[in-house]
Amino acid sequence: MTRPAAKTNAFSTETKATPDRPQCSRTTPAATEMQKESAATCRPDNAELHELLEFLHDRYNCTAFVADDPVAIPHDYTSREDIEISGFLAATIAWGKRPMIVTNGRRLMERMDRAPYDFVLNASERELGALAGFVHRTFNDGDCIDFIRALRPFYAHSGSAHHPAGISRPALSPIGLPAEPVMDAAGATPQSQRTEPRSGLGGFFEREYAACGDMRIVLSRFRTAFWQNEHRTRAEKHLASIDRGASCKRLNMFLRWMVRRDDRGVDFGLWPGIPASALYLPLDVHTSNVARALGLLARKQNDWRAVEEVTASLRRFDRADPVKYDYALFGAGMDGKLKPVKN
Repeated sequence: MTRPAAKTNAFSTETKATPDRPQCSRTTPAATEMQKESAATCRPDNAELHELLEFLHDRYNCTAFVADDPVAIPHDYTSREDIEISGFLAATIAWGKRPMIVTNGRRLMERMDRAPYDFVLNASERELGALAGFVHRTFNDGDCIDFIRALRPFYAHSGSAHHPAGISRPALSPIGLPAEPVMDAAGATPQSQRTEPRSGLGGFFEREYAACGDMRIVLSRFRTAFWQNEHRTRAEKHLASIDRGASCKRLNMFLRWMVRRDDRGVDFGLWPGIPASALYLPLDVHTSNVARALGLLARKQNDWRAVEEVTASLRRFDRADPVKYDYALFGAGMDGKLKPVKN
């Protein structure tokens, strides 16, 4: 359970080096000055906060920081299908200490012969037995087998698996509004949303986003599609439900990896049919605590309403790519670089 952050109206940063954390940033004079003023008496104004977020983004959104992050798992692969599947499974078990997540993620890939796409597509019932004994916290071998079976329809038939049978259309959004296609000023689907039909998770997410233009609706539809075939009920808890108000941290993290593209070598940018502006922040204890300390988030619960609130706050600083600040908030919180200060 996350304890509410102490009520503050100030922030401070620590500048001491972290021995086991490679540094990958360039420090601007203004950001350095902000670090010196650790006894500030008020939250930064928008200009100061923007500069601080950019500074933290520069420090943490780099390959050195994510070497022991779950995103390291899909970076072991080069094909789109292997990246999607390994990334999805790595995100699924992404809770707990990061080194253990990476260790168990690679152990899972080894059980899949380090060929996740081939394993999902072709593993026989006997070969699924290779997953016996795998466990990460409460995610066990039975859950893993259910996830592999649930992934298979997305990849089984090129050109149709991107939209598995069983989803009624038109679907309703989590707030009960009918999904409407997104059109540009000329009434056409924007070029960024026009993609060739393809299979896989990317095909599903891109197609659904092109149809409705709202990632909240897409997240709801994805969970329906994922669990359309026979499975154990207990496995469902490992795929968050936006319809129940969950923050969907791991799904949002996976979407960040697949959609965002920059020159940092962290995210993959494999799904050009979805703009980065459509993404929502992966909210966890670190990002939420720092966001509250900076006045980006007022809500105490880490639920979907909090996700929408903090993402809207971040859009003030980069409307086209609000979740670029994910590692900025996460890294500052995890390493203790940014702390609330009481009056």
